[in-house]
Amino acid sequence: MAILATFALGGAGGLMFFALNLPAPFMLGSVVGCWLIGGLIRPLSRLMNPAPRIRQGALALVGVVLGSYVSPSLVQQIPQWWPSLLLVSIVSLAMVWGAYGFLRLCGLDRATAWFSAQPAGLSEVIAIARDYTEKDYVVALIHLIRVSTVFIASPLVVWLLVEDFDGQSLPDGQTHLWQTHWLTWVQYPVIAALGVVAGRALRFPLAFLLGPMLLSTLWAALGVLPFERPFEAVAVLQVILGSSIGARMAQVSFAKLWRFVPMAYGVALFMLLCAAAGAWIFSLLTGQPFARSFISVSAGGASELSLLAVALGYEVAFVTLHHLYRMFFVLWMMPLGNPPKRVPDDGGEPGDNAP
Repeated sequence: MAILATFALGGAGGLMFFALNLPAPFMLGSVVGCWLIGGLIRPLSRLMNPAPRIRQGALALVGVVLGSYVSPSLVQQIPQWWPSLLLVSIVSLAMVWGAYGFLRLCGLDRATAWFSAQPAGLSEVIAIARDYTEKDYVVALIHLIRVSTVFIASPLVVWLLVEDFDGQSLPDGQTHLWQTHWLTWVQYPVIAALGVVAGRALRFPLAFLLGPMLLSTLWAALGVLPFERPFEAVAVLQVILGSSIGARMAQVSFAKLWRFVPMAYGVALFMLLCAAAGAWIFSLLTGQPFARSFISVSAGGASELSLLAVALGYEVAFVTLHHLYRMFFVLWMMPLGNPPKRVPDDGGEPGDNAP
């Protein structure tokens, strides 16, 4: 019942945002709906269920949707994207070291500050951070607020800057439910399941996303069966992912973590400013739309921002590739900080002995 109530609340928020013609309404509305209601009604927040298993299934199907947008002609354009990939590298470095310096000034120990400053996958960073600091809950809070703030702010930037924005129009490459061929309902779950198995076997990071996306990309390139993307089904996937994020946010205890919240929003706003500055410079140099560049370099969740690209009608392969590159770049760069390993409890705070 808790799972149904969570998704129902998220769905109601999505429908309200859709009626208001707001950007990415089903994803954004479900996040805000679950977050605000859960935050205002604390007993309800304890009953809200992020449903991680259902979220993983939705994430696998999202991977199939994202991979289906990749075509041989788009793959041929990848070498032409090196300037924007270089921009992602520079912006990511600025985000990491700027946020790390800020958190150290705020009094966090070296390990907690380092992992809190990484603009990469939330689950991967937290999993690694547990080996280095007992304050992994602080790392989780900062990343949760960073991802949610970037996710909420990014479509609003598009809404403010894109002329004649219509959030109720059918996004490019999607069809209505009743126009979808029956084979679509067969190939999506099959590719998702096989992709997860392959992703786990190959030990991909984000196996539930990258495995299905890679298999979907290969399947789309072969052109054996045409890919159709039913608008209503994609909206349901957005509600599931958005409700999961909003439910997790609603369960954060501000009474316990209140002193870390300003730090978290400081990191989120700093990373938004870095992304905006990088996108502005890139737009000046190349003439590319600012909004598309901003979505591509923002430090939010790869699946969430790629779905925003779907909802906003942007070139999905371009946006997705840049976010995957950012995650791999940051995860590769993370050991360069050389944070100290967590020491056995000797009565002091782990990490406080760090230089």
